[in-house]
Parts: sequence; C-alpha cells; structure tokens
Amino acid sequence: MSSIHTNAGAITALQTLRNIGSSLSETQQQISSGLRVGSAADNAAYWSISTTMKSDSKAIATVSDTLGLSAAKVDVAYTGMKAAADLLSEFKAKIVAASEPGVDKGKIQKELNQLKLQLSSIASSASFSGQNWLTTDISDIYDTALSSVSLVSSFVRNDAGVEINTADVDLAFVSLFNASGGGALQVDERSLGMIGGLRNQVRNVTDSFGWQRLDFAGPGEFAAGDQIGFNLTLDASIHSGGTTFAIAIDRALVDSVLGNGDGKVSNVGEWNAIVQTALANAGAPASAHVAGGGVQITTSETVGHVGSSVSTSGFTGGASTGGLLGLDTVLMTDDGGYASTTFNFSTFRVHQEALFEFSYQVNGEPERTVSINRATMDAALGTTDGKITTAADMVTLLQAATVGTGVVWSSAGSTFSLSVEPRADREMGVRSFVKFGGVVDNFGYLPDFNILDVDIAAPGADLTNYLNGVEGMLKKVVNGAAILGSVKARVDLQSDFTKTLLQTISSGVGRLIDADMNEASTKLKAIQSQEQIAIQSLSIANTNAQNILSLFRQ
Repeated sequence: MSSIHTNAGAITALQTLRNIGSSLSETQQQISSGLRVGSAADNAAYWSISTTMKSDSKAIATVSDTLGLSAAKVDVAYTGMKAAADLLSEFKAKIVAASEPGVDKGKIQKELNQLKLQLSSIASSASFSGQNWLTTDISDIYDTALSSVSLVSSFVRNDAGVEINTADVDLAFVSLFNASGGGALQVDERSLGMIGGLRNQVRNVTDSFGWQRLDFAGPGEFAAGDQIGFNLTLDASIHSGGTTFAIAIDRALVDSVLGNGDGKVSNVGEWNAIVQTALANAGAPASAHVAGGGVQITTSETVGHVGSSVSTSGFTGGASTGGLLGLDTVLMTDDGGYASTTFNFSTFRVHQEALFEFSYQVNGEPERTVSINRATMDAALGTTDGKITTAADMVTLLQAATVGTGVVWSSAGSTFSLSVEPRADREMGVRSFVKFGGVVDNFGYLPDFNILDVDIAAPGADLTNYLNGVEGMLKKVVNGAAILGSVKARVDLQSDFTKTLLQTISSGVGRLIDADMNEASTKLKAIQSQEQIAIQSLSIANTNAQNILSLFRQ
C-alpha cells in the first residue's frame, strides 16, 4: 500500500537506522574506552562491584608500599641485633680470658671499652626513616601498651566493614638501650632479686627439746634418813597434761653415785650425777647435765604426748645441810615449741609477667609448692604497683598464699619467720619439723648491671656475675633477633601475597567490566554494514514516494 500522507517504508528504515546508530555508538564507546561496563547505566551491579574493588585495590597498593617500609625497618633492626650478638660473644670471651690467674685485666678492660663503644654505635645508628628500635625512650619498657609498635600488614573487607591488620613488634625484646632502663644491655628491672629474702634459702629446721634449768645451792650433806622428793612432769602442753614421775634422792643414792660414804655433795657435777641417776631410777625419759651453774633436765620426748616440756613441783624433805640444794629454784625454762625459721627481708617488685615459687614440708606431710604472681600479690595487699617494701607486707602476701596449709608467717622489724602452725596434730620440740627451699622464678638469672658499666679491672670486680650477666644479655639479644627474623619472614610473605592479590583483583574486575576487543571490533564492522543497508533502505523508501509524485506531474 502506498500513501501520500505516510511513507511507512521510510519510517521503518529510519527507525532501523536509529537503532543501528545507537548500537554503533555503544560499540564505538566500548572500543574507545576498552570497557564493557563504563557506568552504572551499563550494569549497576557490576559497576558497583568494580568501583568498590578498584577503591580497595588502591588501599591494598598503599599497604604494599607500606610493607616495603616495614621490611626496611625490620631489616635495619635485625642487622643491628645480629651485630650486637656477635660483639657480646666477643665480650663474653674477654671476660673468660680475664678469669685466668695472672692475666692483665687492665689491658682486657681496654678491649672491652672498645667493644662497649661499638655496641653504642650499633644501637644509635640502626635507624630507618627516623625510627630506631635499638635505642628507645619508653617510660616503662615492660608495659606492652607502651613498648609495642605496629606495622601495617593488610587491608581487609568483611561483613563488619573494613579494617587494617597489623604485625606488632614488642620493643621490650628488641631495644638494646632504653632511656629509662630495661634494654637488653641494661639492668633488667623484672629481676626479683632476693625475692624478699627467700632466694637461695634452703632450710631443714626442727625445734629443740624442752628443758628446765635448776639452781645448785650447795654444797650439802645428806644424813641417814634424809630424802628429797619432787614431781617431774614431762611433755605437758596445751594439748595434754603430760606424764608425771616421782623423783627421790636420799643418803643411799648419794653414797651409791659418789662412792664416798659420807653423804656429802661438794659441787654441781656431783649433784648432776645424782639427779641423773634419780631420773633413771624413776623411769623418767629425761637426761640431766651441767649448764649455767646448775642442773638442766631435758625431756627425751618419748612419753607419747605431742608436747615437749619439763617442769618440777611438789618438793618435800631436804638434806641436813643445804636443804633442797637449789632444786626448787628454776633458773630458766624452755618448752620445746614448733619448728620455726627466720629470714631477713629485702624489698622487691613483682612485674606483671613475673612468677616465683617455693616449696615447704611440715612434719611428715607431703611437700607443698606455692606459686605467687602479680595477681596473687594485688589480691593480698590491695596494691597495683607490684612493690613489697616491708616485712609485714611480705607476711601478708605469704600468709594469703599458704592459708590453711599448716604454717604461720610472722614479722618483727626487718625479719619475717615461718613456723609450724600450733594445731592438735602438730608435734612439738624436735619432732616438729619444717623444710623450706626450691625458690625459683620464671626468669632465671637476669642482668643486674649495665653493659657500659662493666669494669673487670676495678677492685673486687665479680667476674662470675659479669659473665652470667653478659650471657643473660646475649640470650635476650639472640631472642630479639629471632623475633625480628620471624617478623621479617611474615612481612615478606605478606608483601608477596599483597602483590598477587592486587593482580588477582585487577583480573577479577576486568572479567566484570572489560570489553572483549575482538568481539567489539567484529561487531562494529557488522553494525557499520547494517548502517549502510539501512541508509540504502531509507533511500529506496524515499524513491518510491518520488515515483508517486511524478504521476501528478504528467
């Protein structure tokens, strides 16, 4: 059908040409930009993902650069630590050489001084980008909140959002010299020292037999029929009344012991021999000996009571000359009590990571081991600084750690004591036993001097302490180098992973939005051909209209 009002063929051809023009423009855009998805209008989902990942890729690229900086810092510090370890080995060898008799320690000290200068030089020069991990200024190097430094290691996106992960290095293990102390080549303030006076103490203690010392008020003379009688009570205590023996001394006993036949007692030695025989005759498990100008009666602790004591009472009779010869006069008494041992207190500090232990045994009970750390101390004393400055505080701490275990701690001035708890099941006297020892901490030996203060030529220089201290420093430096080595390995691994990750992200984004240039170029040629055909179709449609118009011209 042909119409003079509407050229349907031209309209169709024009519409086709418009569509082809749109496809041609789109394809040309892909070819010129190289992107299949260039804006959110092309594909909102892919555009959103690609835009986010491109942003993350920039952040990860920055992390990759930062890892390079971190690796440089670690490398410089590790190089310094390794050099310091080598110098400390030399230092130790020099001290060993100085221990040889006849060696000129002054000359060796000059060599040590040069090593000290080199250690200082290494520590001060191991700096990168203004940071020095070997020479630090940390107010409390043992506080991880102050001593830790962080190295950026990765950028992470997860359900919770985005975050930066770090690799942390504790400079407490790396610093050689710290302004406020605590560096690997300085006094280690974590040392518990004498642990309040407990370290190096090994005690096996029993209490003494109970005894009573009676005066000798002689000489004296027993006539026929004279007799002295008294009661001897052994091992009485708060737990029992002990056992009482009736002791008798008469003329016959005196003559039998002394062999002089005149009943005379001339001196304390003779009187002691008489009392000893009287004890045996009565079956009393006790002994007598001369002490302090009198006769001392000591229990043998075999009457079956937990106590250990000696007491006399109920004196009757007397000698014709001298009366009771002083038996009724007590010069001194010592009731055997509970085993006890005393320590001299010294101040010390328990750091957060410190732990010390000791063991003890009471009578026949199993040995116990007690562990005390900062938490135990804070709970017992209600403090937070870790310091124990008085013997009374030491007792409070020890009592809290051993409560209910059969021992009692007490203090007097600058000393404190450990004793067996006076309970019904505790034997007294020499049967009361306490063993103490096994005092250790979780640090072992820690240096108590600075490497720069070592002077083996000084009078009274303790070479053994210097040797142990340098060995301790060497262990800390080697440990620090090992830590840096592990961090270095992690940084290198993370750096390699980050580079691979960047490539993977770039490839993944490309799959989403990059144009297939082969496909796009082929499509462009096809669209251009379609465009030419559409133009020809439009021309044909317009020609038909001209043919109709010519009919009206004839």
